[in-house]
Amino acid sequence: MDEQFPVAELEVAGYSAVFAGQKTYNGVAILSKTEMQDVVPGEFEKKSMERIGLIDEIVPRYRSTYFKHIFSGEYSSGYYSYIWSGQLDADAYEAFKETGDIFDAETAKRFRTLLEKGGTVDPADLYREFRGADPNPEALLRQRGLL
Repeated sequence: MDEQFPVAELEVAGYSAVFAGQKTYNGVAILSKTEMQDVVPGEFEKKSMERIGLIDEIVPRYRSTYFKHIFSGEYSSGYYSYIWSGQLDADAYEAFKETGDIFDAETAKRFRTLLEKGGTVDPADLYREFRGADPNPEALLRQRGLL
């Protein structure tokens, strides 16, 4: 667990680095490259949890080194798909929230049409028909507490 953190791999992947300490993405720490040099994961995690005030009784579900596999092999494309589906989910939910009624029948009808036509029309076109625009990346950031 005291191995050097894969800084070079993160840089190649285009990240300054974003670590999600909880599944709900609360307590996300964004680090600069200078803060990433010579990081010992166990020490980094302890300091990060202290910085956000996480009490000892709450143990983080994930560790920094658990994410190393994201930046190698084929997993990165699968992870991208996972994040993209979260993006679509967050933006579609905002379509309902924007009506002032998350059970809005007209929005639900448009959404059902999107789902029913799946595989018969280009997915991007279906989504634009439902939403009236491309998915807004800010929806996912809001959902995860980053905006």
